[in-house]
Amino acid sequence: MLFVEWWPIERFAGLAILLVGPCVAIWLLRKKRKAFKVTAALLGAPIVVLSGLLIADQFLPFGSTDHSAPLYSPDHEKAVRVRTNDDGALGGDTQVELFSHHGFSSTDVYEGGWKSLEMKNVRWIDNQQLEITYDGIIYRCSSTRAVAVHCIQRPNSN
Repeated sequence: MLFVEWWPIERFAGLAILLVGPCVAIWLLRKKRKAFKVTAALLGAPIVVLSGLLIADQFLPFGSTDHSAPLYSPDHEKAVRVRTNDDGALGGDTQVELFSHHGFSSTDVYEGGWKSLEMKNVRWIDNQQLEITYDGIIYRCSSTRAVAVHCIQRPNSN
């Protein structure tokens, strides 16, 4: 399985359409009556500004997100990856993302406290079962139709 992360492309394309759409509408209405031009400009300008700001936001670093290397299922049809979000003083969290269909489909199957697990704590039992061993707080552990997820809390090592 070729692992491709599609969400940045999808987000950028959607925001680009929001940016270009009103500009095209204003350009197409340039030779129409003044009422059409003014209405298009009043409705389109805020959308253009907002989408431009959202596109810029995609490239500005807020907090820190770390991704592990993907761990493929035995048949290489699915992959999992640990994503750790460090939001500074606001805290953070850790997710395990399950990818299938060459990355077109992704689902968060685990969500827990910041640094509650590392990639070494995730393992494929077989093609349909994933085992996650975690420390601390767990917010969610969910299976999908294709993969049963087993979340096991590690005993305290005191």
